[in-house]
Amino acid sequence: MCELKPGIQTILADIIPPLLQTLVDRVRQYCDIDAEKGSFMEEIEALKIASNALNAYTTSALCSLLYRHNQLALVHRLPDEVLSLIFLLSAEPAVTDKQPPSKLHPIRISGVCQRWRAAALETPRLWARVHAVGPRPLMDLFSSRSGNAPLHISASPRLRDEDGEDYQAFHWSQHINRWASLKLIEREGIVHYNSVWEWVGQAAPSLEALDVCMYGCSVLGIVPGKLFNGKVPPHLRHISLEGIHLPLTDEIFANLTKLRLARMLDPPTDVIDLLQALGASPRLEELSVEDIHYDFDFINSRELVLDVPLDIHLNHLQHLSLLLEAWVIQFILARVTIPPRAKLEIGIKNLSHDQDLSHIFPPHPSNLRNLQSIHTLIFSPSDDRRGCMVGGISVTSGGGCTSLLSIVISGAHSCAPVQRIMASLGPTLSLMPIKHISLEQYSNRKWSATTLINTFNHFPSLEILLLSQCHAKFLRALTVTSSHHPCPGLRTLGISDCAISDDALIAMVLSRTKENKEIRPPGAYADLCLLSPLHGSTAVRDALFPLLKVEGLDGPA
Repeated sequence: MCELKPGIQTILADIIPPLLQTLVDRVRQYCDIDAEKGSFMEEIEALKIASNALNAYTTSALCSLLYRHNQLALVHRLPDEVLSLIFLLSAEPAVTDKQPPSKLHPIRISGVCQRWRAAALETPRLWARVHAVGPRPLMDLFSSRSGNAPLHISASPRLRDEDGEDYQAFHWSQHINRWASLKLIEREGIVHYNSVWEWVGQAAPSLEALDVCMYGCSVLGIVPGKLFNGKVPPHLRHISLEGIHLPLTDEIFANLTKLRLARMLDPPTDVIDLLQALGASPRLEELSVEDIHYDFDFINSRELVLDVPLDIHLNHLQHLSLLLEAWVIQFILARVTIPPRAKLEIGIKNLSHDQDLSHIFPPHPSNLRNLQSIHTLIFSPSDDRRGCMVGGISVTSGGGCTSLLSIVISGAHSCAPVQRIMASLGPTLSLMPIKHISLEQYSNRKWSATTLINTFNHFPSLEILLLSQCHAKFLRALTVTSSHHPCPGLRTLGISDCAISDDALIAMVLSRTKENKEIRPPGAYADLCLLSPLHGSTAVRDALFPLLKVEGLDGPA
């Protein structure tokens, strides 16, 4: 409470007592209370009535003023249609959110003020995003206020109400014709297929998306029958399964635009079934497959090879993510054709000591047309040097950049794959028209400089090379001699946080200019640009400035 100034205290002391006394006299008059004959209790009652009347009037006046003040706020100038749209956007979970908005979100919105309540009640779609957890009256409230809007339901297949019956599935099955999306989530414990089947065993004619996420759970039992009672929802386009195995031979795995499969470990999945599902969905836009259990013996059988679909054209694909064993990834990539702007993500844990990129990509990956759009390559070992990352970037028509390739690999049993991946990078992916290579944290002196230079030379269009936190031996390997001419098309060399002496750096750079008398043009370039040499070393600037352009990170040195 703010402290009153002395002047205000004086005014209140002069005004409040007579004002309150007048109010008490009026109360006595209307309530027929005689002060002289009445008891103390009657006097106290009169004072309470006067105080309550004053408070009631003050509260009413404040409410009126606050209401008028709120009407001046910009949000109250919005049309009801715009306000409803804002409500809908606030209720939709963001892509990066791990948790959806609270199931009480619409109720909280409708409790802000009268106008918001009216707008919320006139927006059935606000009540159609249902988190089917809670008492029956709450579920009844959402089902009635959602009207005829398509329903987006999230539920737990294990949850029981206080009466011991699965009221969620029973209640919402009465509105199954309105189901637009269904998400079943369970984070711990054991789930039986029958609990899931109470949801996915019913015909849902309007269903567009199915998402079953069993985080860290075990799903027991076998598939009881045909999905959706054997009636494929005609609008079903998005399917995501994690921690649960559903047969990919079912008719629902066709005509999809998004498919995600993760942690389908038991029983083993037939890779042919996956490829056939891809062939049945030519308009597929997103595909993600992670931690799927396949059978090695079956993959090597002749029958498998004969049955595998070939040349699966995914012309609408935008994103392909594969976190699997190397042979499975190669098996899939050899049989699909993806467009030039599709992003390819590959993740492999525990790559064996005899494997490299040639065991991941097909021998001639021209069917992966996005590789031919990549002009920038990034190579970076992991911090523990037991793995590495390869990234491929393309320049868009508007001058921006977009990532088209991401490869993250770790070795098995501390078997670092860095050198094997570097050695196989050029021979395996030489079809990429690389102009720019960025090499980061390549600092292990045991790694081969010859391997690195051979990789660079597999990309004859290379013009820009940026080295950050790299060992000095790899910079010295760029020195040009009469018998050794690495990266002949190099025009720009960037060096950052590399522990190389001034003399060694100057000698290497001079060898790539016309000052090198041992080689002939076009092996020496006067227009070589050197970026950020040793944080602007004076010796480097003095030695090289007359011969080539030397720049620091913040501009010319």
